[in-house]
Parts: sequence; structure tokens; C-alpha cells
Amino acid sequence: MTNHSKICLDQNELDIILTFEKELEQIFLTDTNIIILGSTDNLIRITIEIDSNFILLEMMSLLKMQKENMNYKSILSKTILRFKNAFYLLNKSLNSNVNIEELSIYLKKTSIVISSIDRNSIIEEIEDIVFAIIKHHQHFSTLMGIAPNEIHIPVIEDPVTKKLFDKEIATVPSLYQSAFLQFWGIYFDSHDQPFIYSLNRTSILPGDLDLSFD
Repeated sequence: MTNHSKICLDQNELDIILTFEKELEQIFLTDTNIIILGSTDNLIRITIEIDSNFILLEMMSLLKMQKENMNYKSILSKTILRFKNAFYLLNKSLNSNVNIEELSIYLKKTSIVISSIDRNSIIEEIEDIVFAIIKHHQHFSTLMGIAPNEIHIPVIEDPVTKKLFDKEIATVPSLYQSAFLQFWGIYFDSHDQPFIYSLNRTSILPGDLDLSFD
């Protein structure tokens, strides 16, 4: 857990966050790191990093091994529920609210970075996001012939692509109204520039995209 000198948390609060970090390691069966980005009187901003030595399909197999009589959707739903319950307990134990600004999942071949779009947005929509990753992961490989090295969720809209976004959003069915489930940024080592992926069309769209976030 990384702490910064400007963060005004007492040792008890730091210990509570460290306990949460250790609990996540038990839930996800992998190394987990919590970075405290900043804090105010009523809000603590954090990043969660989950570091796995498995590729996505291997992680699915690992989860199945834990409970052979359950399908992967049930197992994932239970795992995500444990994650959410641990997060809600964290908020209850602290004097301040906690917001996950970013959730980074580092798999063996692909890094997945989920950025907050509003307070509690990641924790509230994480199950839909995870199942969307599983559903669309095969499309990435089919479209480009290889799995992406990076997936950024959601894509950051800029003025250059605004017209494209406005046109696309007008036809998006209710299932995809969440900003997390409309457009993603995907990057392949074999290409110099990242791409915009439309979940609605399951296709690559033209447009400029900057994944540096600098």
C-alpha cells in the first residue's frame, strides 16, 4: 500500500485500509495493491491494482477449480459480491467515504484499466463490466487476430470524436446505456495507435484516442 505525505490519515485508518487490501488478496487469490491518491474530510480516493500471473482464460479455469459444481457466472458473481461487501465494510469502518478512482487488473497478457466516471461508479457497475470483458474479449482476438495488450474502460471522449459518439449513442439500446458499456479503448503492441471499440457494434471504430492520461 502506497501512502503519500499529503494524505491526512491516522494509523487506525491506514490499518483498516491495509486489512481491506489483504482481504482482496484472499478474494481474488492474487497480489493486490491499494494506492491512496488523496483524502479530504469526507472522501478518500484510492486506486486498486490486482496483479495476476494468469491470462483471462486461465483465471476462469482457476475459479472453476474452486467450486467444480458451479458455472463460471455464478462463481464470478459470488466473488464480485465478496469484493463489494468488503468495500462497503471498509466505508463503514472509516470516518470518511472511499471512492475507487481506478481499478487496474494486470493479467499475464492484457492490462485492464477501469476508470471512475462518478463516485461509487466502479463498485456499483463492476459486475456488468467484468461480464462485458469476458463477453467481448473473444471479439478483440477475432477482429485483430491477437488479444489486446491494454483495455481502457471507458474510453475518454474528445472533441475530435464527439460527432461519432453522438451519432452512436442515439442508437444504443438500453442495455448499453452505461458509459462503461459503450466504448472502450484497446491497444495492441503490433499497432502504434490505440483503437476505439464499440460494445454495441462489437467492432473497431475510427477516431483519435489518447491512452496516456498524462
